Amino acid sequence: MPNVTDIKQLWLGPQIDAWAKDQRVPVIKQGALGENVGLAWLPENIDTLNGTRSSARTGYFNPARGRANLDLLTHHYVSKIEFRGNAAVGVRVVSRATGTVALVRAKKEVIMAAGAVNTARTLQLSGVGPAPLLRSFGIKTVVDAPGVGANFQDHPWFSVILQCGSNALPGFSVKANRAHRRSQIRAQAQ
Repeated sequence: MPNVTDIKQLWLGPQIDAWAKDQRVPVIKQGALGENVGLAWLPENIDTLNGTRSSARTGYFNPARGRANLDLLTHHYVSKIEFRGNAAVGVRVVSRATGTVALVRAKKEVIMAAGAVNTARTLQLSGVGPAPLLRSFGIKTVVDAPGVGANFQDHPWFSVILQCGSNALPGFSVKANRAHRRSQIRAQAQ
């Protein structure tokens, strides 16, 4: 399979440039920098080793599942980060089934990764964000950070699905890809 750079070069090739020029649409060479008007290459959910669909499970959980310091808590969400001074020392988690709240303490650090919306939301509910906004909701400010939750932009997009001949990506055949075949067999079995 060609590497991601090769595929990007195929996608951002002369045909796309000609179409964009004809339609007067800017071609954005780096689509993740906040410029969201135009054509951009934004690879998502693709395992670059075998070209198959990836997910949080296959990309992150499966490789780490045997680690002694990993616990997966499903059907819960983080409602608040607990601080001692300015240092995060744990998180409050809420059961979606029962509403039970529990404190999970960190031994070393808290890493916040709850997506574009919920990361800012959780930080603000925990006292990290623009102090005037936090005060207006009666939230004690831990860190006055005006950028938290600011400059959020919608990212409208659409997909173009093309049917390609067998040589569209030289050296790569979806039909010959074992991972793709396994996923198709699983999908048909369900």
